[in-house]
Formats: sequence, structure tokens, C-alpha cells
Amino acid sequence: MMFDADARDGSRGEAARARKPSTPYQRTYVRRLMQKLSLDGFQITLQHRRHFVLAGLGEQRLGARVDDVLLELTSDQISKLIHEYEREIPPRCR
Repeated sequence: MMFDADARDGSRGEAARARKPSTPYQRTYVRRLMQKLSLDGFQITLQHRRHFVLAGLGEQRLGARVDDVLLELTSDQISKLIHEYEREIPPRCR
């Protein structure tokens, strides 16, 4: 049985995880964090963009639908966004 180099070094699994779509739970949790931060739940604003940039996800188009943007994120990307939102909310308030 032949294996390619990617399969041997484990990078194939990492690539698959990087493409894994975000889960409904993750998207719901992000919306809840946005609500706690008093961010618009319908469209991307300047306040949203700052968090996306800090999470390393680049700037999102102003006015884009939040639901559409969250659906495009992978599981790893949305985890980074969650981390950025959580940094702004004290643990006892999450």
C-alpha cells in the first residue's frame, strides 16, 4: 500500500481540520458574544471588523450579513474569533 508524504507527516489531517466548516453551536455562541458586546447581530460594522482583524481573519465588508460571514468561516477561524470576543468579556459575564 502506497502513502503520500502528506499522509506520513500528518499534515493531511491538519489541512482537513483547517477546511472543516464551523458548527451551528460555534455560530450561535459567536452571536451570543456579539450580543453581550452590544454588536449588531444583522450586519458587519466597524466594531465587528476590529475583532476579525485581531483574530487574523482580515477585514470583512461593511454591511455584509453576519450570518453569511459566519457561515464562510472554518471551525479554526471561528474559534479564533470566539477567542477575540471572549477577551473583551469578563469570565463571570460569559
